[in-house]
Amino acid sequence: MISVLILIFSTYYVLDLNQEDSSKVFNFVLIGIVTYLQGFTIGLVASAVSVNPIVAYVVGGTFATSFMIFSGFFNDPENGPKACRWMRYLIPYYYLRNAALMNEFDELDLDYEVVVSPDDRFNYDHGTVWGNILVTFVHFFALFLLLFLYRTFRFIGKG
Repeated sequence: MISVLILIFSTYYVLDLNQEDSSKVFNFVLIGIVTYLQGFTIGLVASAVSVNPIVAYVVGGTFATSFMIFSGFFNDPENGPKACRWMRYLIPYYYLRNAALMNEFDELDLDYEVVVSPDDRFNYDHGTVWGNILVTFVHFFALFLLLFLYRTFRFIGKG
């Protein structure tokens, strides 16, 4: 966890992100920790349902990559296939992306004659940073519950 915190703080200050007040830094650190926990949980689920570590690497990597693609990390979700746009609401990374964008760009005074509005460029849903983090925690605990139930019933079935 210490290495994750070092990565988060170094990323925040190297990229020279919004440092107007300490709440922005605190929110970014919390978003980073929740992102780490989400990735960790996806890895646990992939390893629990796989027959060996090689399959777990492939399954976990495939899920994590597809989650990032459909959540809008690489492209605006509105530019994706119309049939797949609904998937972003099921993916926890979508809410983390929104929370990070809101934390960085909301209440930031930019000259929109010179700079493209972040709302137009990134197309993130408005809400609250904490609301998006809360939804992500719900996803996190739901995945953990599914993992627990899967492992419990799989163990009982072998008994």
